[in-house]
Amino acid sequence: MDEFASGLLVADGAPPPGLHSAFGLGDAGRFAIYRNNVASSLIRALREIFPATRRIVGDRFFDAMAHAFMVEHPPRSPLVFRYGDEFPDFLAAFGPAGKMPYLADLARVERSWLDAWHAADAETLDGETMASVPVAQLPHCRLIAHPAARIVVSLFAVADLFLANREDAGVSGRIDASVAQAVLITRPALAVTIKSLGRDQAVFMQALLNGRPLEAAVNAALACDRKFDLGAGMSLVVWSGAFHAIRGAER
Repeated sequence: MDEFASGLLVADGAPPPGLHSAFGLGDAGRFAIYRNNVASSLIRALREIFPATRRIVGDRFFDAMAHAFMVEHPPRSPLVFRYGDEFPDFLAAFGPAGKMPYLADLARVERSWLDAWHAADAETLDGETMASVPVAQLPHCRLIAHPAARIVVSLFAVADLFLANREDAGVSGRIDASVAQAVLITRPALAVTIKSLGRDQAVFMQALLNGRPLEAAVNAALACDRKFDLGAGMSLVVWSGAFHAIRGAER
């Protein structure tokens, strides 16, 4: 079985030993057709998962990258949407894409978008619940992340690249890809949303998503930028839909 599976990923390779037709003859032709169908299905899956990345590099270049990825990373799950988890890391090390260093992080945003789409449903934390917590307790509280919440921090303008090449909205004019951006991906209702964050906001939100107490998250953001706006940060906590619940201090 391993020889059969690996043979499907090698272009123009010979059929695995022992494979034959109903007449007991070798059947390289049918195996080649099956192999091409498998390759086409995997490449098509990557096209659908990473449409912004594909749009930037073009169909031919993307398909070549996808095929090279497929050979190194065969599917590990029967769920097609799970394919391509390693694709962003693959792009980061893919020599022919070296002149587009932002591709890997853009692919991370796209992968996170799909993972957020398929994440479990959960209620989102609301302002009334936050307001009910005694002020003295807040520094010690921890927020429970919504299953769909993710953050991608990049040295490149991945939020703008995503919006311009995937949604055809939200960005006008020429994009300076060298501008660092952090992206918050959430799904507070039925639709996945992405928002560009300041570096201090990203540090604050990531600390909370990692389960750190509110006080520790604020201190991390202040260490990043002494002008961190706590009010704006708390507003982001509530309306972003990135959190499911709040837990009191652990004594």
